[in-house]
Amino acid sequence: MQQLLLEKLVVEARHWRNKELLKAVLAVFALAGLANGEFPVAARQGLFQAFARIPALRELDLHKALAVLRDYTEALGADPAGAKAIMEGKLRRMAGKHKRARTILRLAYLILTANGELSDPERTEFRHLCTLLEIEPEQVWERLGG
Repeated sequence: MQQLLLEKLVVEARHWRNKELLKAVLAVFALAGLANGEFPVAARQGLFQAFARIPALRELDLHKALAVLRDYTEALGADPAGAKAIMEGKLRRMAGKHKRARTILRLAYLILTANGELSDPERTEFRHLCTLLEIEPEQVWERLGG
């Protein structure tokens, strides 16, 4: 399953390479990191690992990604609720753009399952991401085998 998702992500990331998608992807990364309890200390290291492990991310600009992630971590440190609301807004902008939303959810799934099975907080965060992107979570779970 993961190999198929990785292959699809490469193709999709090539088509949707832009600043708006990059910010939405990093919002997913940050929100997933919060769900994992790995934020903010492991976020930067995790981003390097994700870029190395997920070929689709190589289509995005790592330097821009690091700068945006740094901004997100600083914002989360200063105002967690406000920063989370802003990141969720980045994702809401992708709602109604089915292919982009699908790409984001595939990436979210790979990030959240990187250390094995989904924990309850990770599963809750994934459902929340589906809601933000206006995609029915149950349909996503059926396709991912979750």
